[in-house]
Amino acid sequence: MQEDKALPIFLNKGFSVIFFPVSERFLGRKFSFQFDNFPVTIEIPPKSKNKTFNFLEKRGEVKGEVFYEVTRIEIYIDTQTPTKIPAKALEDNSIRIDHYSETLEKKFKSILEKHQDIPARAFSNFSRVLRWKAKRNILRPSYQTGPSSGGGFELLAGENLIRVYGGPIYLSARMDTPITEKTFKKTQEALSKGLTSPVWFDFLYDAYHRQEMGDKEGALLFFVISLETIMRGLFWLDAPNVTNEGFRNLVDGINIRGIISKRKKFCIWDEDIEKVFDHSLFNKILDWRNSLMHNAIIPELGPKSLQQIRVKLTNFVLEADKKINLSK
Repeated sequence: MQEDKALPIFLNKGFSVIFFPVSERFLGRKFSFQFDNFPVTIEIPPKSKNKTFNFLEKRGEVKGEVFYEVTRIEIYIDTQTPTKIPAKALEDNSIRIDHYSETLEKKFKSILEKHQDIPARAFSNFSRVLRWKAKRNILRPSYQTGPSSGGGFELLAGENLIRVYGGPIYLSARMDTPITEKTFKKTQEALSKGLTSPVWFDFLYDAYHRQEMGDKEGALLFFVISLETIMRGLFWLDAPNVTNEGFRNLVDGINIRGIISKRKKFCIWDEDIEKVFDHSLFNKILDWRNSLMHNAIIPELGPKSLQQIRVKLTNFVLEADKKINLSK
């Protein structure tokens, strides 16, 4: 017969995902890292014989490798609040409030309320690192939310993850590119080190998303911000020992065209970067940005023009980011 046990409490949230193909060898794999001082685990679902809770659909083979489409990814947060769980709850493995005292129910509610923002932020951090290491827009937020997005929160007890309490908040995400072994290892390494993606990648891939949603003006603004941030990042490599915040703020206020005009004097600027730096196009998108921001003049941006910006800027950001990493 079970006895009451003090067990660690984990906050669990399932994220619905679409268009996320995964190789069979990745099923059941986990990413583990610290976020806001809480241990976090993100799990790609394993194979399951239970059709009701099977979040995989077989999609076929590519070069002899079987691929599945994942429809849900789980995140677990160790809340670091060990709690004594009644024996009946441990036996049922179901959320039965009648098993709990009023004090215990209040504690569960408190744990849920205190930690409920962490899964979304941790998942956002994970997705940013994942697309950074994959060097593509591997994960982006979906505009769809609600009950179909994968259910609410649950509190789970112990290493066996016994269900003890639930909540009603919904989240969703969208993923559309397979994870490779190389991407998995790089992502796990970055997460373990507590690294976050460079801001120029965040804006670049957010621009992708806006472009794909038909938001041409938003995409243009985010592409330009990506360009500006990485150019300023390259500039500051020439002055790594400048720590005076006031001076740095003053320099950061310099018009970006002035920085671009001096780019060939940067310490790591070479022929490889210059080859992928389309000065004419980048100068043009700065003009468009200024017209949009200062005069509310919307540039005539067709799909081909926006796609050209995307390709040219992506090539430049990838090459420049590589040089920045080599300089560290």
